[in-house]
Amino acid sequence: MRLDYVVQSGPLKGLGIAWASASLRSHVASQRDIDENRLILLYGISLR
Repeated sequence: MRLDYVVQSGPLKGLGIAWASASLRSHVASQRDIDENRLILLYGISLR
């Protein structure tokens, strides 16, 4: 699952923040279950 938001106006216009969540459940004894959450900051730069 992923949730994104981008600031539309003001001094932080163009700054984006994303939260991503993932889970892995395994029935294999040698592999453990994994839960992962990530907070990602995004900022676009115009290259001309």
